[in-house]
Amino acid sequence: MNVKTINILLIFFLIYIQSINSFEIEITRLEIEGLLGGEFNRGFTYYSHFSAAGSLELNNLLTFGSGVSFEKSTNNTSVNSFVNINYSPDWNFPMEFSLLYINNSIPEYRSNINSIMPFVSLNAQRAGISAGMNFRFSSFFYESVQFESILSYYAYFYLINNDMLKVRIGVGNFNKFHARNMGAYSFNLDVEIPLDENLFILSEFELMQSGGDGMSTNLYGFAWRGGARYSW
Repeated sequence: MNVKTINILLIFFLIYIQSINSFEIEITRLEIEGLLGGEFNRGFTYYSHFSAAGSLELNNLLTFGSGVSFEKSTNNTSVNSFVNINYSPDWNFPMEFSLLYINNSIPEYRSNINSIMPFVSLNAQRAGISAGMNFRFSSFFYESVQFESILSYYAYFYLINNDMLKVRIGVGNFNKFHARNMGAYSFNLDVEIPLDENLFILSEFELMQSGGDGMSTNLYGFAWRGGARYSW
């Protein structure tokens, strides 16, 4: 790369930095949460669960989030993490565009799954739905990486939604830490109780299914997680 090219790139870089500085960036919300719980399933019998996550919202438009969870059974440990970015346009319509990256690994099985998920959400006051594609790259032991594209979906409805209590039911095949196959979906019951304007008690119950219809549908397991979220 010659000197002239370097100078041109430097000029463009300085212009770019100046344009960033001209924007007014404001942190409009911060959140942290932690959950403890357990899970019983047909694959590994019992899992204990711990997770921690946080998010940062800028200008009521962009939200950046990340988190990690650990699930421990008798013979193995599952380590899961996610990073996401959400964009909520300033429209008179509750639409949100998201990009989610999830990593799931089980070291004992040399298992490593990476999911890249763009999706769109409609989040009304009473109900909402999310739909997108999961581009999944999986490897087990020392085999070559396998690629799959899977439709991802989640829908929810608030049974109670007020300042004293929020109770939500939902169904779908993905959440922050897991993106499953089309026929591997879960029913969720989420409860949120505010202690004040910043601190919330959380309780989550999940019923996991495997199989899409008829005789192929089986109860895979269930889980409960409880904890707290602090936002400011």
